[in-house]
Amino acid sequence: ILSRLSCSLTIPEHIVMECNQKRERVFNLLQAKSHYKLDRCRLAGGTAKKTSIIIDFDLDCVIYVNNQEPPFDD
Repeated sequence: ILSRLSCSLTIPEHIVMECNQKRERVFNLLQAKSHYKLDRCRLAGGTAKKTSIIIDFDLDCVIYVNNQEPPFDD
């Protein structure tokens, strides 16, 4: 019973793929509009670790910025 329950709560792969496509689209827009050199965007958090459940999940992303040192006043 618990095994079936845990399987029913996992985020289906097609939803993960759709979220990754949207994440990539948002990153490409940010990359095109930013005056910073945005290098890459990686999924982080529960979704990346596959510990999120379908009932309530979000996408946490890390964006890597190249050739920029703090302070980020610009």
